[in-house]
Amino acid sequence: MGRRISVLIADELYEPLVEKARLAGRPPEEFASELLDDALRGPRAARPTGRAAPEEPSAAGDEDPLLALAGCIDLEIEDLADRHDEYVAATASNGGSRVGRG
Repeated sequence: MGRRISVLIADELYEPLVEKARLAGRPPEEFASELLDDALRGPRAARPTGRAAPEEPSAAGDEDPLLALAGCIDLEIEDLADRHDEYVAATASNGGSRVGRG
């Protein structure tokens, strides 16, 4: 069960939220709730869900489960697409702390 809250956000945040939600195929309210959940408890992909992961690749034929997250956030890391495995491994070996860019 959840609780309902009202949040006033600036227009410059609302428009990108609506667009990202549209791209994800979700209502903006649900998408915003998921973003808040990820910000407070960490990404859902890193949490146990009790559900089995989908066994079939996406319609595009991609088998990378993280591909669905591509373009969801803006980062200053320009080589993330090429070096994401290195960043994930470095973060994991650092106890989950952010890894600085050298």
